[in-house]
Amino acid sequence: MRTQRLFIVLMLMVIPVVLFAHAPKRINAEYSAEEGKLSIKIEHPVKNVADHYIESVTIYIDGKETEVINYNVQTSLEEHVIEIELPDIKKGSEIKITAKCNKLGSKSETITVL
Repeated sequence: MRTQRLFIVLMLMVIPVVLFAHAPKRINAEYSAEEGKLSIKIEHPVKNVADHYIESVTIYIDGKETEVINYNVQTSLEEHVIEIELPDIKKGSEIKITAKCNKLGSKSETITVL
């Protein structure tokens, strides 16, 4: 009986977090070889950008982690937008972007430099 009560209390604590937290929905990324910049838009609608936000963005180039950027606020209620300087990325290289929510989940997207 005691175990059952503990389980119920734990579930009541976890359910609100799951209901109001979600992973990023979509990542749109574009690399400009001319400018040496990676533009990223992470779709992640929230009600409060200081409470629920994209916590970190990790960049991998050809499988190697090259950059981790941490945040404590999201750029808007709908999305998190960033631009990163990445000069001299070779044509054909794969850039993987992983965005992590501060509450729950992550999303990754990979693009190939043209």
